[in-house]
Amino acid sequence: MTNQVRNFDQELIVSQTIIPHSAYTLAYKRIDQAFRYATNAEAPTYLGVVGESGSGKSSLLKQFQDDHPATRDADGALYPIVRVSAPAKPSVKGFYSMILGATGDSANQSGTRWVLQERLVERLRNVGTKMLMVDEFQHFVYKRSDRGVQDTADMLKSLVDTTNVTLVAAGVGTFTGIFTDAQLHTRFHSLIHLPYFEWSTAAGQDEYVKLLHGFYVGLTSDFDLPKLHSENMSFRLFFATKGILRNLTNLLRQAVRNAIDLKSNVITIADLEKAYFETLVSKLGTPEPNPFDSAFLSITDLLVAPTRVAGKAPSVKPVEDIFSHLDQQPLGHLLSARR
Repeated sequence: MTNQVRNFDQELIVSQTIIPHSAYTLAYKRIDQAFRYATNAEAPTYLGVVGESGSGKSSLLKQFQDDHPATRDADGALYPIVRVSAPAKPSVKGFYSMILGATGDSANQSGTRWVLQERLVERLRNVGTKMLMVDEFQHFVYKRSDRGVQDTADMLKSLVDTTNVTLVAAGVGTFTGIFTDAQLHTRFHSLIHLPYFEWSTAAGQDEYVKLLHGFYVGLTSDFDLPKLHSENMSFRLFFATKGILRNLTNLLRQAVRNAIDLKSNVITIADLEKAYFETLVSKLGTPEPNPFDSAFLSITDLLVAPTRVAGKAPSVKPVEDIFSHLDQQPLGHLLSARR
């Protein structure tokens, strides 16, 4: 049993490692500010967190909620933050029910839409909710009729304005459908962007290297592994994951699981390669070249991470040039298209 617990703890290292890169830190601070001022605000705050799939939106919301957990006092449970994820086919009644369930209401599915609405307003006030987080927010408008968009917009306006809670809505795109409602559009104070990591600027490379260093520090408590943040490894990992945080965490998590199953405390480049093929190649396609091949960095000097010299900015090769040189048009197009 002790070994099983230790293995479970090791497996969680990657998912529990939070590396606050600049965009993540800025987003966290913006949410924290809105949370701190929520109680005395004259009007509720609406914040949008926007980023492509795998950019860290859900992790951001989860961390902030974990930092402000539910508590209990003499009057009962308190839920300062309520976090839900919109289903693929949301309905107003279903959404009310979901939020009630997240506050511990066991009768969250009983009653009409209007009964649930009244109970939800009262419930949020009784449990001291200051912030409502809605992940996968794009599901409220994706492939919905104009009437469905309007219903959702009206429901959100009514709920948030009545309870004066801060709304943090996270999703892909720019919520274009919801923003066709002029009143709701004007209520959103701003959109907070969580972009993919970039290799085409020195600042972008530094951000990614810092991220890798954070994972390396977290993993070295249990495993011997290559320095993920080194020049040798950093571009390999960027190339393998396309700068997408979720791809990186999936790759590292798989490498850790494989090591645990082998009862090994060593993760080699070959182990990273195996995890790469197991987690990413099936959905990204067969790589050419293989970023974990021994010859990868010697194929062309375009692939070598720029040397950092004290006091001097590194010379940067645009990532499009790298992929173009390697005749990797699909990958180059992918990186170019998301900018």
